[in-house]
Amino acid sequence: MVCGHISIHRSRNYLHLFSHPFIHRRFEEHFPLLQTQFSKPTNGGLTKDGNSDYFNFSTGRRGITSLHTVFTLRPRHDFFQMAFQFLWGLQDLVYAPADEIELDFKLSDGFGGPDFVFGVVRKVEMSTIRDRRWDLVSHILL
Repeated sequence: MVCGHISIHRSRNYLHLFSHPFIHRRFEEHFPLLQTQFSKPTNGGLTKDGNSDYFNFSTGRRGITSLHTVFTLRPRHDFFQMAFQFLWGLQDLVYAPADEIELDFKLSDGFGGPDFVFGVVRKVEMSTIRDRRWDLVSHILL
């Protein structure tokens, strides 16, 4: 029992290395766009928060105070979570785990129009989002 626990613990220490190639490739794909749009496209590169979450902070564009980019990767470092996601995908055919990128823009004061919320969503995801978000269901016809 102790030997099995040690081997799982040691393998989990090295499984986080699977996330590194994915995140660096994704960031390298987005970095040229950030360089052309912001005078300071990064604040020292990516900031790691755990083994599956990475952040980037960009600033230096007129009308935008900051852009906070959040890369949320699938838990490639955790065998049990990956197995659970696979098995849940067999049970729920709509469930499709994927890496996520969230762009959080903070607009400058006095820039733009009235308060609003804007989002870009794939059409197939709207059915699951409506189940989770009451505000999108009640205001979808605006």
